[in-house]
Amino acid sequence: MPEDHVHDTATPTCPQVQVRLATDSATVVLSGEFGPEVQSCLEYALRQLRPIRKPITVDAQDLTFISSSGIMTLGAFARAHSHEVTLRNVTPSMLLILQISTLIDFVTIEPAHLAH
Repeated sequence: MPEDHVHDTATPTCPQVQVRLATDSATVVLSGEFGPEVQSCLEYALRQLRPIRKPITVDAQDLTFISSSGIMTLGAFARAHSHEVTLRNVTPSMLLILQISTLIDFVTIEPAHLAH
């Protein structure tokens, strides 16, 4: 993808949530501690992506912690999004919550990118 088509932004108050828009996709990068105080930032970022009609990847590579409510927010977004939502670098605890909640049925997990 050409570099001039990439737009990289952090949400207004949370550097833990970054959105990268490209011509044919969007990526949400989560990093650091992701507790309840960051929840509104994730919700804001996902609201901005609702009208986007292209695949979205959520990359948790630099995530050290995410609350169950954060995972549920991701799953609910995936259920409502009209295009594929892929989770990359998913931790075992994230995977477990997605499975228990059955939200796993609405996301694609990149198996090569399961975090340990």
